[in-house]
Amino acid sequence: MTSMQGQPAADAAGVDGGDAARRECWAGSCDAVFSWCGLLRRGVPMGALSAVVVGIPTDVIPNALFSRMTPVRWWDYVVLALTAVMTVLWFATAAHRTGARVPAATLLSLLAVGCPVCNKMAVALLGVSGALSLWAPLQPLLAALSLFLAGTALWSRMVVVHRAAARSREAAVIGVSAERHT
Repeated sequence: MTSMQGQPAADAAGVDGGDAARRECWAGSCDAVFSWCGLLRRGVPMGALSAVVVGIPTDVIPNALFSRMTPVRWWDYVVLALTAVMTVLWFATAAHRTGARVPAATLLSLLAVGCPVCNKMAVALLGVSGALSLWAPLQPLLAALSLFLAGTALWSRMVVVHRAAARSREAAVIGVSAERHT
């Protein structure tokens, strides 16, 4: 068996220390259900992007571009971290089916950790006092809903991935037994 570059792939015992798997990973043939390859190529960049998209405009990640009128709450950091971690795990799995739950969860986490007074829609609809007295108490609920959506997206992706891996193992076993009988 050879990799995409024509170099010998690792044997079943992994004698080469994983070099062949790393070469195949970076060559674009990452077929494993959950692999370090998927984690590094898809998961980490998308998790970092998610953290930046949510953290920078809400000033949970301090920066010179944006500022907050209210202090960052302790749970804002938790929501940002959990959103990024679940995004990493979701993109690290090699499932071909996608859904809208992860982008929706990221948008909800953006609304949840944002400064209530800095939210132009909330201030326009409710005024500053309404944003603080009505919108701010809803933000923890939005955070919980965001994490629930991301968690269910990750769970459903893992179910799909697990079923695909089981079918793949089953097909491999059937193929091996068919070869032995011929």
